[in-house]
Amino acid sequence: MLLLKRLLSIFPESAIIGLKGFYQASRIKSNEWFYHFFSNKSDNLMLAKSKLAARNFEWKPDHPIKVIAVFSVNNWESVLIEALSKIGSVAHITWPHIDDFFLEKSDWVTQREALNQYIQNQFSKHYQVDQNIVVFIYSSDFILTTNTISLMKRQNVMVISFCWDDLLYFKGKVKGQLVGINKLSRIVDWNLTLSPEAIPRYNFYYSA
Repeated sequence: MLLLKRLLSIFPESAIIGLKGFYQASRIKSNEWFYHFFSNKSDNLMLAKSKLAARNFEWKPDHPIKVIAVFSVNNWESVLIEALSKIGSVAHITWPHIDDFFLEKSDWVTQREALNQYIQNQFSKHYQVDQNIVVFIYSSDFILTTNTISLMKRQNVMVISFCWDDLLYFKGKVKGQLVGINKLSRIVDWNLTLSPEAIPRYNFYYSA
C-alpha cells in the first residue's frame, strides 16, 4: 500500500493503471503458454463423457428437464436465468452479495459453512428424482465446497460450472481464503469458459 501511494505521488494515475494492465496481460499470456505446453492433450468431450459414465449418470428421454441455477445475482447474472429457461423450468438458488474477502479466515470459514448448508437444503428442496436435472453454477471456490457439489451429483443430475475470469483467477488464496475455480472445476461434470485459451489449464489441473 505504501509503495502504491509513493508511485501515485510520482507518476500520473493513468500511468499506474497502464502498468497494472500490462502486468495482468503479461501474467495471463505467460500462464497461457505454460499450461499449453505442460497440460495433457485431452479430448475434452470424451473426458466429460467418461466422468459421467464413471458415476452411472443417466437421463430418461421421456422425462422433463429442470434447471437448478446456483449463483448470486449482483449485476448482469439475471440474463443467465432467462437463457437457462430455454432449457427447462428454472429453480434459482441465490444468496446476498459478498462484497470482499473477510478480515479473518475464521469468519470466511463460518460464513462459507453456513452458506453451503443453506445451498444444500435448497437443492434438496428443488431436487426431483423423476426429472432430468441440470445444475448450473456460476460461482467459485470462495463460495462453494466440494461436499456441496458431491451432494448434487446424483444419477439424474448433470453439474455444470461456468467461469468468467479463469484466465486471470483460476487458483489462489487471499488472506487464506480460496479464489478461483480450481477445486470446483475438478469435481463438476462440465466446465464452461469464455476463453478457449484457458482450456489447457483445466486439463492440467484435472490430471494433476
